[in-house]
Amino acid sequence: MMSEDIHLGTGEYEPQKYWEARAKSSRGNVYQAVCAFGRSDVENAAMEKVQAALFTSVLKSIDLRNSNVMELGCGVGRWAPLILKSGASYVGVDISGSMIEIARKRVPNGLFYKLDSDKLPFPDGHFDLVFSITVLHHNSFEQQSRMIDEMVRVTRPGGNLLLMEAVAREMRRVYFNTFARPIHNWVSEVERDGRADLVKVKVARWWLLRDVLSRMFQPAKKLVNKTPGAQHVRLEPMKSMVRNLIVRIDAAIDIYLMWLLPKRFATHAAMLFKKR
Repeated sequence: MMSEDIHLGTGEYEPQKYWEARAKSSRGNVYQAVCAFGRSDVENAAMEKVQAALFTSVLKSIDLRNSNVMELGCGVGRWAPLILKSGASYVGVDISGSMIEIARKRVPNGLFYKLDSDKLPFPDGHFDLVFSITVLHHNSFEQQSRMIDEMVRVTRPGGNLLLMEAVAREMRRVYFNTFARPIHNWVSEVERDGRADLVKVKVARWWLLRDVLSRMFQPAKKLVNKTPGAQHVRLEPMKSMVRNLIVRIDAAIDIYLMWLLPKRFATHAAMLFKKR
């Protein structure tokens, strides 16, 4: 689940209601169910490529063969095939029953459970790897702490936890349904009371090229909008074509920059921990 959602209102954000509605309104479109709401499939597919590259770059240091793996906030099971392909068993949990229904149909060889409370329905130390991909930041800071506590609890000593979450610069950033933290804040939350140690951090920035070009051409866009008769010129098909081309190039740039990007410019971080 992504941090780029278009805000659907200014009322209080209720995660279960929100994601249940997203699942039902998606009409089988995976990207509209769990990725950036309102974005095109081309944009979301490009974003998913960057996510996958970030995820696998951190995950590759772990041998998952015959491992027991759990994903918190599995949504429609996007990451289940990757885990199963590695030779591990996969369990996904989510607060949305509709998401779980879709996941079971998409990935019949995974195990999926609806989460009905703050407590995960598994014993202490049950999993070799517990991970969550852009899920925690869709919950309040207090709820994030409780969720991380549960993730640590069900991870075996010596096992791994992996978080990929939105990064706030300086102050923590709150949008309608996104509660980001600085990297050091995410890390300290997992490491609290000496229960785990950070192994690796990898960062990425979504849409760098698009952001740069948008700022460069903003004055020209304003000028065109003020030009008499400009509103009658049908530019949308051309704009859409150019936008999609930029998005595809952007994804390649974002993946390459994972190896070079300073942390201060990151929008997301993948953090791997080992439980003590």
